[in-house]
Amino acid sequence: MSPEGEVVDVDQFALARSDDEGRYRFRDLAPGSYRVTAGRSFRFLGGTPGAEEHAAVTEGPVELGEGTRLSLDFTLSRGETVVVTVLDPDGNPIEGAMVRVRPANGATPVDILGGMERTDETGVATIGGLPHEPSIAVATHRDFADTEPIPFTIRAGEKTVVRLQLRTGTSLVVRVLDEAKADVPFAVAEFTDPSGHVTRSFFGNVVLVPGEYRVEVSAPGFEKAVIGFTVGAESPQELAVTLRRALTKR
Repeated sequence: MSPEGEVVDVDQFALARSDDEGRYRFRDLAPGSYRVTAGRSFRFLGGTPGAEEHAAVTEGPVELGEGTRLSLDFTLSRGETVVVTVLDPDGNPIEGAMVRVRPANGATPVDILGGMERTDETGVATIGGLPHEPSIAVATHRDFADTEPIPFTIRAGEKTVVRLQLRTGTSLVVRVLDEAKADVPFAVAEFTDPSGHVTRSFFGNVVLVPGEYRVEVSAPGFEKAVIGFTVGAESPQELAVTLRRALTKR
């Protein structure tokens, strides 16, 4: 399979598959600053997870002006494989947890680039195509609070094994409303704890460890809202956030 590419900015996300000569092209991108990544494990484009994946390569930010034509070349190398075991709060292996691995330097690739996988019935997730660098692993599950982010280093030719344990937490029901008190579709709430770890809620509920959080809520066509919120120990707890419609540019 040829490598694929992706482009990410604040308002736009684009994917393109390269042809049989490794060439790719994005069209009709708005002017702005972009990060461009090439890899072989794009889940939405049929990438195959496993040890034969290539490590993703990122360039950017790159600036696109009106009418700009930009050429970027990428060279992919074989990535390493990390085996992650996820336990529930009682120490039992858990199936269906989502494991994400990202670079420790904060240059987080988007999830479809292959740095993620669900655990099987034995609680194990195998993630391939990872570069040789300090990394961070975290696991999420709909019924529990995220694991604490665990740092580790991926070394060439060595088997890397990571063990993560989910935590008990408070079930939080999140409602995102417009100014008419109607539900806002496609809203995303990001909860950042004091350590900087981010938990995202896409479907209106999330489980969080009690404590103080910075909450950032966004949705297409609305202005972003940022608030402080305290998660208590009793479940369920509710959080309602009102978004204002973004002004249309003329």
